[in-house]
Amino acid sequence: MVDIDNLEAESQLTVNVGAVPQILVQPVNRTIGEYKNSSFSVSADGTEPLTYSWYRTDIPAIQGEGAEFLISKAPAALNDKVYYCIVSNIFGSDTSALCSLKVIPLPTITAQPQDTLVIAPGAASFTVAATGENISYQWFKNSDTLLSNTNSVTLSATAQADSGASFWCNVSNGAGDVPSSKAILH
Repeated sequence: MVDIDNLEAESQLTVNVGAVPQILVQPVNRTIGEYKNSSFSVSADGTEPLTYSWYRTDIPAIQGEGAEFLISKAPAALNDKVYYCIVSNIFGSDTSALCSLKVIPLPTITAQPQDTLVIAPGAASFTVAATGENISYQWFKNSDTLLSNTNSVTLSATAQADSGASFWCNVSNGAGDVPSSKAILH
């Protein structure tokens, strides 16, 4: 406490008046495909300058700075990681709500389609095996799309013109697409 009556005439009293930071817009959970970019952001009010520090709950070190925190080319290892931001100034700080990152891994092809030898007009089948979440399949003959959305495609009757054609499958999910190798019909 300062005794104003005993202050010398030349003394000055400096009082800083300002506002503690207050986070107005909280970060939200994100779901992205593996190796995709994402970001978390907050919006805050308070006396400038405001400092933004982003943390992950399992690591004590600062992960990023600024109102927006960018995660580039997120690997599957970041799946289910939880982040938060502390906004501070000389008057105090405010901590954001927790937000999580869900990283959906790309599908993995575990068995490629194999070259097939068929005597026309015999039937030919090609199969691919893959693992991952919510997988879909799209088969191609050369660059033409085939009507098959399963892990195999069958040509009930081949023709001589089919000889040398390549068959391949695009395996995809919310994370992206993975093309199989090309199998040749002989």
